[in-house]
Amino acid sequence: EDAVDDLGLLEDLAESDPPIPVVVLSGTETLLDRVEVARRGGRAFVARTRTPWQMIDADSETVAQLHRSNAKILAIDDDPAISATLQALLGEHGLSVSTINDSLGFWDSLEEVRPDLLVLDLDMPQLNGIDLCMAVRSDSRFGQLPIVFLTARTDAASVQRIFDAGADDYVTKPIVAPELVTRVLNRLERVTLLRQFAERDSLTGIPDRRRSTAVLEDLLAMSDRFGQPLALAAIDLDSFKGLN
Repeated sequence: EDAVDDLGLLEDLAESDPPIPVVVLSGTETLLDRVEVARRGGRAFVARTRTPWQMIDADSETVAQLHRSNAKILAIDDDPAISATLQALLGEHGLSVSTINDSLGFWDSLEEVRPDLLVLDLDMPQLNGIDLCMAVRSDSRFGQLPIVFLTARTDAASVQRIFDAGADDYVTKPIVAPELVTRVLNRLERVTLLRQFAERDSLTGIPDRRRSTAVLEDLLAMSDRFGQPLALAAIDLDSFKGLN
């Protein structure tokens, strides 16, 4: 009973293997409740006053957040050691990382991988990161890709060049693992949010049929991948006493 009272069930679901995403329902929307749920691994916090469609929307956003970790990354750096580091660090978070060390082969790799995010080294022989970034931004197929630069330069002029070329963010060398991972995941999260807004009815804010179908397909795909029925848990916060 103590485990239930302190929301131990929420922690157990969040820490299971594979983790079960949890949407928490609550009769109140206090900041303390929200913080406590987030601390214990809750993926979404929904008030009981919300409409059924808004609750469904919260579920779909939770699934989208999980799928963020399955994104494809294309990284280019002329140093193979850096490429190996990127694969190791980002791969630990479930990201699929393809790397190349020759900037002249970038476009072929771009069309083959069709990544969700690009990591470009600033200083490379032949074609540098600025050249590649501008080429990507001028293409209608890939122009909206999030782009994160790697650079050992931190002077104002170099940073300005990076953003003028169309970069979304940059990470300094030597790479600090938490900084790299956080910046990449934040960019992927932003892309996910923008896609969700684009897939909602402009008047009602409700996910359109295409979005709803995609969510159902995602749920089924996750079930097939894990080889078991998919669980998306909804916990009623009001039935627990641990926050009071």
